[in-house]
Amino acid sequence: VEQLGVGLPKPGGGRDRDTWKRPDRVLIDCDGAAAREAVLDWLTGLLPDPTARAPRLYIGTRWGHWSTSGDLPPRTLDTVVVRGGTVDTVTDDLRRFLRSEPEYTRLGVPWHRGYLFHGPPGTGKTSLARAIATEFRLDVYWLPLSSLETDDALTSLMASVPARSLLLIEDVD
Repeated sequence: VEQLGVGLPKPGGGRDRDTWKRPDRVLIDCDGAAAREAVLDWLTGLLPDPTARAPRLYIGTRWGHWSTSGDLPPRTLDTVVVRGGTVDTVTDDLRRFLRSEPEYTRLGVPWHRGYLFHGPPGTGKTSLARAIATEFRLDVYWLPLSSLETDDALTSLMASVPARSLLLIEDVD
């Protein structure tokens, strides 16, 4: 902070002598435009992204329709514990894939990506999917296969998932 020329106000200084005493205000004194810009960049980074929203959760019904369940509580990638490198491998691949939509369109190739997470219960599979949805702002369409009554319901649900969404299929076994 000192290297940027940013300092805390001193008692008795500035336009309002009592500003430094007020607990609801922070006064940052900057020397020069570079320091001012650095502080503004830092402050901007602390603010929530106004365009960000929690991913929405939709649950597949046994009759082949999606039921809105509201917002999915956000989960960050750094809270997911899975085998080493898995998070980075999947997120790097997904980042490349999401940028490649124009190329798929140009080639006339369906633009889909699938990952199969397997393992015993409690190993982070669903947590990783939730964190990916949060990181990439993808709505989640959760499909518990054990709750479906017919193949037609499965076909209907799969066909109605919009682009740029995450389809999470549970109970594949």
